Amino acid sequence: YNKMKNLNEISIKFKITSFIVIPIILFLVMISIYISYSLVIEGNARIERFRNQMLVEKQTMLKNQIEIVYKIVEKQYQNYKNNNVNGEEIEKFQQMAINLIKHLRYGKTGYFWIHDFNNNMVMHPTNPKLDGQNLSAFKDPNGVFLFIEMTTICKKQNEGFVNYMWPKPGSDAPQPKLSFVKAFKEWNWIFGTGIYIDDVEKMVADEIEKINVEIQNLILKNCLVGLVLIAIIFLIYIFFT
Repeated sequence: YNKMKNLNEISIKFKITSFIVIPIILFLVMISIYISYSLVIEGNARIERFRNQMLVEKQTMLKNQIEIVYKIVEKQYQNYKNNNVNGEEIEKFQQMAINLIKHLRYGKTGYFWIHDFNNNMVMHPTNPKLDGQNLSAFKDPNGVFLFIEMTTICKKQNEGFVNYMWPKPGSDAPQPKLSFVKAFKEWNWIFGTGIYIDDVEKMVADEIEKINVEIQNLILKNCLVGLVLIAIIFLIYIFFT
């Protein structure tokens, strides 16, 4: 009888403890899953913020560089207006502007080009074979008619950014490039400059790897904390039963 009584008491204690322990364990598991999910979401948001920050920095730099060219062209245009010369001599002032812009460089590979609103290349400093050519049909490997896009943007809003693929020295395949173009409608010109942004994707990839390591470490830490708590609860259960 006493044996049966003891077994019943143990059974009751087991049930009571189970009602307490199992929900706590499930709660800890759910918390761990939620924290892990939140870390992944925050990691993705950090990566997106990092990419956007890098692109904004590139965009700002391109706009600042184009302003230099704009001032050069604007000055030559004012010289042309102030000299009160006839229309035939306008080409002299345009050529002065072209010569100045042609030799401008920034960074390691930065340069400027000029094309007109009919998509004719006025001046390309690194690929002079393009000079005088109509580039309306020119497209990148992804099918982007980049000069048409540039001209369309300048017609609509006078300036803007265009993404496309372009051959990069030292690379076997065309690489992603971001360009900024701005119109000078007095001379029917559009001038632009661009930079390769494959380095941005490389920096983003490095950041992804760094964030993934952080997330993995935090998840592992949370799992260890959860296991310790479960072990403590289990020991308490054994002690009281």
